Order: sequence, then C-alpha cells, then structure tokens
Amino acid sequence: MIINLLNKIKYNLKLNKYFILYKLNKIIYYLVLLLYNYSYILKFYIILISNKYYISIILNKYKKIVYFKIYIQYGQLFYMNYNKLLKFIKLNKYFKGLLVLYSSKYKFITHILSLKYRIGGILIFYIF
Repeated sequence: MIINLLNKIKYNLKLNKYFILYKLNKIIYYLVLLLYNYSYILKFYIILISNKYYISIILNKYKKIVYFKIYIQYGQLFYMNYNKLLKFIKLNKYFKGLLVLYSSKYKFITHILSLKYRIGGILIFYIF
C-alpha cells in the first residue's frame, strides 16, 4: 500500500509541480490511522532544496530516530543526524537522490520493498 502511494505521488508531482499531496490526503490519513492502531508512526515531509523536491517518509514504532545510516551514489556509508543530513543535501552538488531506510529491530537496509518486512523505516528520495 505504501509503495502504491509513493508511485501515485511521483506520478502526480511530475504532472503538476505545485501538486502537494492534495489528492492523496485521504489515503495518507487512512494510512496514518491504520498504522497508528498497530503502534506505528507514519509522517510525510516534502522538502524543497535548490528547486528540487524531496519527499521524506518516516515509518517507525514509537521510537526516537536520531541517526541514519546513509548510502549515497558513490558508495559512502555513514551515520548522520537529521539536521546534518539536510545541510548535506543543500551543500552537496553531486546529490542525485537518496534512499534511506532505518530499522529499530534489524540492521539498516537500503531497499524500498524491505518496508514490508521490517519494524520501521525512513525513506528520502528525489522526485524531480
């Protein structure tokens, strides 16, 4: 369900750059309620940096997320605080997009399909 939602978001944002999850509010609302019943937190953020849109999705059991392990195009792997991550995206001219998943129970994972099988995740990706 989350993957289908992401595909819809990506498709609609390409059609209209000013489209900000308006048509998907009801789906997101129901997703948040459904996951809340299972003790999950789901948050969506749209970040605009240098005329590029990034969607950040946080899906996690009720735990505080402080550090991410990040995989970038050139193979670097490191931990980073959320605020430092935003500064990094602003400063790094080679940044093309980023997939970050965090699991509070398992090790870090870097594939979107793993959201189905893990405790929680953070996903940040470049849309256009």
